[in-house]
Amino acid sequence: MKFINEIKNKTKLIDDIVFQTKLLSFNASVEASRAGEHGKGFSIVAEEVGKLATISGVVSKDIKDMLSDGINKIGKLVNESSVEIKNLVDESSTSLEKGALLSRSCITQLNTMATIAEEVQFKIITIQGVIKEQGLGLKDIKESSNFFQESIAANKNKSEKAFSIAEELILNSKDVRVVVTELSKTTQN
Repeated sequence: MKFINEIKNKTKLIDDIVFQTKLLSFNASVEASRAGEHGKGFSIVAEEVGKLATISGVVSKDIKDMLSDGINKIGKLVNESSVEIKNLVDESSTSLEKGALLSRSCITQLNTMATIAEEVQFKIITIQGVIKEQGLGLKDIKESSNFFQESIAANKNKSEKAFSIAEELILNSKDVRVVVTELSKTTQN
């Protein structure tokens, strides 16, 4: 902007010089007319100085017009750039906010999954204990009564299958817990 102001000042100085030169040319023409025959040569010089002043004035006006046009174009570019930058900043902020919300949501869901996995593991351990107790009870019943032997054998088979399924569920829940823990650590970083 300093450069543009310097050009404006120089253009104003040129305008002042043009005005003074035109005034000087006019005065010289008046004096040449008064001098009559002896002022003819001076009159031609005054006329040429006037032409130079006119040309300088036209050039000075052209410079002012170009400068004004340049300032308007620069102002327009600055305004357009400011709007584009503001829009980009707004879009970036919105994207960052959405990303933060999504991350928080993922962490919440992973924590919920970890809690559920712990609850399932506790229930499976409880079921495993109950199944073991049932197995022991069935064994005692078998020893005390041959009459119910077939029934006890069938219940024992079912209990063992349930126990096997429970052990498999415990193993699976441990795997789920490890995965949830790793995901939770990854999202926190």
